[in-house]
Amino acid sequence: MKRILVLAIIVLIGGGAIALYLWNKPHRDPTQEKAAHQLEAAALQQAFLTDIASAMETYLDQVVEVSGEITEAGPDYLVLNEGVYVRMATEQTDFPQSGKVLVKGRVVSFDDLFEQVRLDFATLQE
Repeated sequence: MKRILVLAIIVLIGGGAIALYLWNKPHRDPTQEKAAHQLEAAALQQAFLTDIASAMETYLDQVVEVSGEITEAGPDYLVLNEGVYVRMATEQTDFPQSGKVLVKGRVVSFDDLFEQVRLDFATLQE
């Protein structure tokens, strides 16, 4: 009986320590991660349009660097080549007016209705 009680206490303390560690683990910061893929905005969109299952497996929840022309801009978002919607990590107003830009962000989803790849936590790269 005494052995079972000691074993139960050890298991409870160990489980509590593991739970405490997992609860206080730091959150993921995609802005600090290295990009897993580098590609053009049109190529990223085309990958999702041709084979969505394969593209989801390859790019979903991955940090990517995407280059393209700005077709629309707001205080906290960009649209590249009308096919990649980029939600910026911080609000910005100084987007380049013309030419290509390079952004790094995490692929979140693909919007079938607008045929746009969605990125979040994005930053402009130099």
